[in-house]
Amino acid sequence: AQSQHSNPKSNPFQDGYLTLRRSAGDLPLVRGGTIAQLMNRLTYHKVVDPEYTDDFLLTFHAFTTPIKLLSSLVARYNVKAPDGLSTDEQSQVYADVMIPIRLRVANVLRCWINRQFDDFKDQEFCNRVESFLEMISKSLPACAKQLKLQLKRNQLHGPEGPKPRPSARVSSGSTVIKSFPADSTDSAPILAIDPNEVAKQLTSIEWDTFKNIQPRECVGLPWNYSETVHLAPNMLGLTNRTKKLSSWVIETIMRGETAEKRALVITHFTRTARKCYELKNYNTLFTIMTALTSAAVRRMGLTWEALPTKTRALLGQLNRFISSADNYMNYRQEFYQVNQQPCIPYIGILLSELNFVEEGNATVLPDHPGMINFHKFRLYAKAVRKIQQHQQVAYSIGVLKPVYQYLKDLDPVVDEKELLRRSTAAEPDL
Repeated sequence: AQSQHSNPKSNPFQDGYLTLRRSAGDLPLVRGGTIAQLMNRLTYHKVVDPEYTDDFLLTFHAFTTPIKLLSSLVARYNVKAPDGLSTDEQSQVYADVMIPIRLRVANVLRCWINRQFDDFKDQEFCNRVESFLEMISKSLPACAKQLKLQLKRNQLHGPEGPKPRPSARVSSGSTVIKSFPADSTDSAPILAIDPNEVAKQLTSIEWDTFKNIQPRECVGLPWNYSETVHLAPNMLGLTNRTKKLSSWVIETIMRGETAEKRALVITHFTRTARKCYELKNYNTLFTIMTALTSAAVRRMGLTWEALPTKTRALLGQLNRFISSADNYMNYRQEFYQVNQQPCIPYIGILLSELNFVEEGNATVLPDHPGMINFHKFRLYAKAVRKIQQHQQVAYSIGVLKPVYQYLKDLDPVVDEKELLRRSTAAEPDL
């Protein structure tokens, strides 16, 4: 791979970026640069690189701020031709360099408003953007008008970027629900609801969080650190929900007074997991199956002996699907085929991929201290796009409010030792 590096300060129109080339004839792939260089690359007059623009806008919060990016765009829009040029040369620079830069600036602003609209919810920031648009209107009135309309429309109705498109409706409510939950005194009240309905309501709950995960929640693993955890409310919410659901499944099984009752609950959750598989809610599928194979459940020999043959066979099929063998090959092969269908990916693999990007790549280039390793953020952008791909097509599931609320408000014991203690109390070691 070739690399090139030059000093952009010598010429405001120079492409001073460290790059790697994919192959002869391809656009240079930005390897890294200073923050200023990376921001300037967005509007470089010689190159139109929508992939770089998309990667940058998905990840820039990790190394700069919206205010600084806006300031950079303003500076680029107002860039001046070098001194000492003749009138003809100045006209040539204006036509070949300055106008393309200004058009690139307008395009970046358009993409930014669409893809990171949360940045534009701050009124003070919006005031700065509107002032900039007034400046743009003096030389590019049509562009400025479109940007103003886009900003106003998004403020009123939300961004115009990709939105979930409702899929074919998944019916709910046709299933008979036996006096749930108020009249149920059963030790395992979940048995009062058809397992298919449980799967639908769990899917609706998880979708409500998954669909709202923002790019900035993924880059830099903010949920891992107390000082940045507030930046990832949806990612943190989904991971915490997964832990609670797993503990609740285990705890619900333990409530069965007899091995036969506990086997009935396991059968119920197995059927729920199967429906989650059919709904392509892979996260809840993995969560339920992980709970069913936990140490606290697995050790209960009498309960497993009471399990019907059909349930055992179904568990075998589902366990093969979620198997971690060959890096979750069975799951990945099916998951990669999902297209234009509602889907909730398994969050465990998404988190592993994000952790791999963070831990396996330096934030700055080892051979150029002070330069951002943009390759790392390109990998982050790739992971974010996988998430966004499956936020495009929404589930359309009728909410059964009592069931939905019951399953949303789970408050189980999450301590593994306590769950194991309850397991031993329900079925003592021989």
